[in-house]
Amino acid sequence: MKDCLKMGLCDDDIEAFIILEQYIAEYAKKSGISCKLVYFSSGRELLMQAEKTKDLDILFLDIEMPEIDGIAAAFQLLKNEISYRIIMLTSKTERFKEAFRIGAFRFVTKPIMKQELFEAVDAVRKRMLGTDELHVYCDGKSHTILQKDICYILAESAETMIYTKKYEFRSEVPLKKWEEVLDNRLFFRCHKEYIVNLGAVRTIEKEVVHLTTGEKILVSSRKKNDFEKKYMEFDTKYC
Repeated sequence: MKDCLKMGLCDDDIEAFIILEQYIAEYAKKSGISCKLVYFSSGRELLMQAEKTKDLDILFLDIEMPEIDGIAAAFQLLKNEISYRIIMLTSKTERFKEAFRIGAFRFVTKPIMKQELFEAVDAVRKRMLGTDELHVYCDGKSHTILQKDICYILAESAETMIYTKKYEFRSEVPLKKWEEVLDNRLFFRCHKEYIVNLGAVRTIEKEVVHLTTGEKILVSSRKKNDFEKKYMEFDTKYC
């Protein structure tokens, strides 16, 4: 699970950074995660530092800046094949159409409202859920998949089988190790032989989990209550 968000703010107004830093600190405390915020005072500084900060999870980008505004800076980033999840900051809603052209993820109007900011960050975190890559095997060949593509994992003797919507992969990694590696916001070990993607669950009936793929897997009676609570939590936060 990603428990540290790296964020950047590009804005020529230092007061905006001070306010955002305060709100992000509150968000981190509320969400139980840590957040790191770096500041770029201009579009030019952002472009100069972009290669060193490609790992930012979120970039808050002001539209109205002198010399190189936020839209122009974002276009240059795309040209340089640097892609951020961009949350645009602006008081001029008429420029939203331009922001869509550079793939802005969300918009937050100025002056920044705390609740609107929190909702935007929540939306980014939801999109990030299960985006870590995994290396698995099929027919002796290595494949790279995303965690969110997994529907469930089945323990089979000393190996495990990883099932996605279209393919199945074999792994020598035991179920216990998968339990440690996978994002625990998205996955739950519902049975001694199964780990399931909560996003792939359609319904839970008695000790059977019905998946969106039409498949059925087991949930142990010992874990059923915890599983139902975890699924309800997931459904509330991420669906």
